[in-house]
Amino acid sequence: MAPLFYCWAWGGGMDRPIIFIAIAFSLGIVFGKYFPFPFWLLSILLLIFFILAVIAYIKKLNLFPFILVLSLLAGAFSFQVRSLASSNDISAYTEKGYLTLIGTIDECPRVRGDEFSFLLKVEKVIRQQVSSEVGGTIYVFTPQGEELHYGDRIKVRGIISRPQSYSHFCLYASFYEKLPGRGGNFLKKAALWLSQKFNEVMLKILPEKEASLMGSILLGTSVSPLSFEVKDTYRRAGLIHLLVVSGTQVSILIGVCLGITRALNFPLWLSVLVTSFFNLMLVVVTGAGPSILRAAIMGEITILGLLFEREKEFYTSLALSAWMLLIMDPFNLFDIGFQLSFAATWALVYIAPVLESYFISSFLLIKHEAARRSIANLLAISFAPLLATSPIVAFNFNQISIGAVISNLLVLPWIEFLVILGVSTTLLGFILLPLAQLLGGTIWLMLFILDWIARFISSLPGACFYVKTPSLILVIGYYAGLIMLVSVLRKEGKLKFTLKRMFFSFLLIALLFLGDQVVSAKVYGSKELAVTFLDVGQGDCILVEMPKGEKILIDGGGRDGGENSRISEDQSEKIRVSENQKTRDLVGTKVVLPFLRRKGINQLDLVILTHPHEDHVGGLNEVLEEIKVNQVLDSGQIYESQAYKRFKALIEANKIKYSVGRGGQVIHFAENIVGYILNPFDPLLGDPNSDSVVMRLVYGDVSFLFTGDMERSGEERILRSSIYSLQSSVLKVGHHGSSTSTSDEFLKAVQPRIAVISVGEHNRYHHPHPSTLQKLKEAGVLVYRTDENGTVVIKTDGKELTVETERHKET
Repeated sequence: MAPLFYCWAWGGGMDRPIIFIAIAFSLGIVFGKYFPFPFWLLSILLLIFFILAVIAYIKKLNLFPFILVLSLLAGAFSFQVRSLASSNDISAYTEKGYLTLIGTIDECPRVRGDEFSFLLKVEKVIRQQVSSEVGGTIYVFTPQGEELHYGDRIKVRGIISRPQSYSHFCLYASFYEKLPGRGGNFLKKAALWLSQKFNEVMLKILPEKEASLMGSILLGTSVSPLSFEVKDTYRRAGLIHLLVVSGTQVSILIGVCLGITRALNFPLWLSVLVTSFFNLMLVVVTGAGPSILRAAIMGEITILGLLFEREKEFYTSLALSAWMLLIMDPFNLFDIGFQLSFAATWALVYIAPVLESYFISSFLLIKHEAARRSIANLLAISFAPLLATSPIVAFNFNQISIGAVISNLLVLPWIEFLVILGVSTTLLGFILLPLAQLLGGTIWLMLFILDWIARFISSLPGACFYVKTPSLILVIGYYAGLIMLVSVLRKEGKLKFTLKRMFFSFLLIALLFLGDQVVSAKVYGSKELAVTFLDVGQGDCILVEMPKGEKILIDGGGRDGGENSRISEDQSEKIRVSENQKTRDLVGTKVVLPFLRRKGINQLDLVILTHPHEDHVGGLNEVLEEIKVNQVLDSGQIYESQAYKRFKALIEANKIKYSVGRGGQVIHFAENIVGYILNPFDPLLGDPNSDSVVMRLVYGDVSFLFTGDMERSGEERILRSSIYSLQSSVLKVGHHGSSTSTSDEFLKAVQPRIAVISVGEHNRYHHPHPSTLQKLKEAGVLVYRTDENGTVVIKTDGKELTVETERHKET
């Protein structure tokens, strides 16, 4: 069996069977996720095909088809087994109220401002005095207290929330308590100690900012964390891959280890053993993400190949590393890092050589052969990964970075030299620090140039833009077309546009467009208006999308006022940006902006701030910072807060048209949609809530009443002063459903069929008030709440209403 395995792994014979086995296993995982069979049926099928495979082997029949079917079934089986295991995961307790967790810190805790954050490996959960054994990991954010380290056992209390932009579920803890005993494993402790020493030496060689950047390039952001703003800059510039440890670092490590051990005349087996050990340590130090695991496994295949005197076959080793990762955890297939790493690596071998040959034959004006080849190679390795990874980035992050081509052309020629210099200088720093500090000047200059390129490219208009999430059929069609195009180039060396090819290309594009429309359930020329009440915790955020494409954002959520809410007052905002001392709003950056980007929104026609309280304006600041806004409508109140001051400053800095809303104003939109401003009036009442901008939006027979945080005094003033009808199909209940809003008289005047309450779960104000809910019930109003239903979307063609919620769907 062993010779057969090595024959497969290093490309000898059997026509690369590992590739087909890995593909079959992956397809099995997909089937297990989207078309699950009963567990007992999968078990029986596995047993049947195993018996058939044994019979085929005994009778010397073709065994490979049975192996492929077994791989397919094994993939589906492994996914379902992993899913069963996750049913006892801590994520099952998401948004179940206050919980006490007991577990072990699974990484080095990070300090941000006055807050600790760390990954907790959970052992036990206590809910309502009932203790249960659970598994899984969760990110914990807690105020600083007693010093914490990897392996510490602790008890924390808080509420688990769904991840918005983190890869793990999050718990915002009100306190923590260290418990007796220690956890963790020796190997990881040793690896963390090494990475800590590595960072300490780096800080002696470089200033703090450059040391963090160099550390991220060498060991990844899990070892040397960077701020959200720095990572976002590199993502926009298409250089985020530099901050992920992968093939370059593994290749350097293997080369150095083999070079040193062979120079010391170590036997080959001992050289392989030592190199393999350090390869494993690099994986542990950098957090064992899919990218480094892929590179490490492929590197290990190369190392072991030396023992068997076999050369590595690229596609087989790539497939083998993918297969091993999926066996370890089938969920890896749906991990973004896994997808990007394998797509980029595949592109460099499958697409880049073809592009290079095409560019060489196209750049005939460059007479110097070596120069032409160098330019062609640089263009090919810049374009190929971008072509292969763009659909994955667009599908998951809604981002397309055209500037990535320019930035990579500028950076790739010397980035490997920077990595080698950074590694060697840091290692030298352990022995001869003064000499390492001298070399640090060169590293600082190269990092300065790298950072300048990233900031310059990311700031260029159109260098990065956001698109609506493409459908899966569009992504599959893209890859099919890409493979066909590369195949034609590989065969013919250049593109020949014949009538037949143009016809089939047009047909393919038309079918993809039609399939995309069917999958996304859209009809060309639809006259649908959609109103989304986004779940932002204890705050308001409403997006209105009109039939002709006009988009209005009403409020943007913000720092959650409820101490028990999903993102609490002390935990949500205050992410310091050292470069300009601004405060960032976590709801805006982690909820509102990602939501708008998933919809491909790069411009808003109108932003309405109902009133300047932080749970309405905070997230809008991040929107004004990142997205083009044509006009802002505000209540014009005088209000002293950092968030509102920043709001006004951003309007001025971005030269956004600004107007003050007053009762009696009328705004006309396309498709005969009209917005009637019903509040406030001059003179203002002096209460920020009751002076909220109130708008009634009318589309055909359907109308929406957006009330901000208006309370009873504002309602009474509208009832006395309004010259327009208040009757509305949908009511956004004022002030999160508090007892001071939605009076009997006001509710009678509005006569809503549907009411939406935007409210944070377990908020300290106990919104919505039972009396408000009772009024709505007695009036026969169908109530939706963002704390219970999640995000609520109401669509209308001007006649009928359809309501969709995050957790269920009703019509």
